[in-house]
Amino acid sequence: MKEIWKDVQGYEGLYQVSNDGDVISLRFDPPKHIYQTITNSGYKQVILFKNGRKERVGVHILVAQAFVDGWFEGAEVNHKDLNKINNVAENLEWVAHSQNQKHQYYLYHPEYKVNCCRVCGKELTSQTAKYCLSCLVEKRRELWPTKEELEHDIRYFSIMEISRKYNCSDNMIR
Repeated sequence: MKEIWKDVQGYEGLYQVSNDGDVISLRFDPPKHIYQTITNSGYKQVILFKNGRKERVGVHILVAQAFVDGWFEGAEVNHKDLNKINNVAENLEWVAHSQNQKHQYYLYHPEYKVNCCRVCGKELTSQTAKYCLSCLVEKRRELWPTKEELEHDIRYFSIMEISRKYNCSDNMIR
């Protein structure tokens, strides 16, 4: 694949980034490659200067801003192959934080099974839940007494007896 160069957002005319993850400075003739360090968390980063101020920026962020569509407010860059130093544009995507965490967890834990609702099959956030909220409400409504049954019970039984009968609090009966 041919290497394509684009200006770095916010540093137009000063720096360019390629779709292969290289960064060059246009301040020199010929342009020089910027030294990329690796952070403690394993990502490649470069230091960019503008107006006497320096900024450390992840190379994956620069590549994604220039070459990857789909940015939205709060988006994070995800490495599809989980290799943090593989900053090729085809390996990057914009995702929400939760999607980024799930992607990493599922690939490192292939034995993990997603917990789904037993009625509709919707993915659940809790590992202990058996039903999603909408199915849970429907399931509980099946057990509710009809209006006539409840009116009958209110005439002949105390509120405490009714609450024990339907396995709920006396406040709910009130």
